[in-house]
Amino acid sequence: TIGLSNVAAMDIPLTIHSSDITELAPVTNAIITAGTSKTGVALRPISDGLKDGTQDVTLSVHSPGFESASVTLRITDNDPATFGVNVTSSPKFEGVPCWVELDAFDINGANITSFRGSAVLTASNTTGAVVLSPTDTGAFADWGARVLARIDEPGERFWIRAETNGASGLSAPFRLLPSPLCKTLGFAV
Repeated sequence: TIGLSNVAAMDIPLTIHSSDITELAPVTNAIITAGTSKTGVALRPISDGLKDGTQDVTLSVHSPGFESASVTLRITDNDPATFGVNVTSSPKFEGVPCWVELDAFDINGANITSFRGSAVLTASNTTGAVVLSPTDTGAFADWGARVLARIDEPGERFWIRAETNGASGLSAPFRLLPSPLCKTLGFAV
């Protein structure tokens, strides 16, 4: 909202400039119409596809016969540089799904709550790649993503990796114990 201290006697045209139109752009200029004292301004954050972190953008408002005004806004990045990957549930068993929680972080390590993409999940152990199900996180939400994932073999050191568009993250190593259900009932998973 852009406003005057008094009601406008005539229409007042406003010219709005952004210091960085690659991050934030005014949709149009604005007018404070006669008989009012303020007007709303639509702004469009730009998804630039760059992993450039939070950027400061100054918006300036100009109108002939009036003092110029400006405000600086912080525009957060929505392009992750890394992912935090946390495999929860303890203990973990082969063939039994466990929660994998993911967070997206910008180039400066700030949590990105506006990322709405997804990441590809893969798993490996000390001998190489292992089968993981599912292999996609689905769309992230404000709090990140949470996936119930399963690996069907026991072992000492497993990792889960999340990747998309050059951003990646790796979980801490974890152990998968033989399934107690399979052992007790003699089933194969």
